[in-house]
Amino acid sequence: MHTPAISACLGVGDLDETIAYYEKLGFQALPAPPNAYIRVLTYGGEFAFMLQQTKLLGIWLPPLKDTPTGCCGMHYLAVDDFDTWVAEHRDHIDVIKGPVDAGGHQALYFRDPNGYLIGVTQKAQH
Repeated sequence: MHTPAISACLGVGDLDETIAYYEKLGFQALPAPPNAYIRVLTYGGEFAFMLQQTKLLGIWLPPLKDTPTGCCGMHYLAVDDFDTWVAEHRDHIDVIKGPVDAGGHQALYFRDPNGYLIGVTQKAQH
């Protein structure tokens, strides 16, 4: 599996709850030992991002202590079939905007249980 040059590690309140949420959207959590505090999620067999319990992020990196989850910005998920993904998952997500025309392609934005904004777009053909 290819790991990107920059990858996100999202602080979350409840690791198991967040993993279950993303698994309903087609992500997979890589196997980990019991009581793991950080998990890697994949999408379509490719690295997507990591999840870590917020309370432990503050111990690992003290400047993050007491920082709320969520962020100012967004993360994007590129899917093979945008229309199918939206039809399958729209009823299970908190849609913020869309589908909308985002400069020549469709995008849908949703908020996850921890406040992160995820933009879903059609995977680009290179």
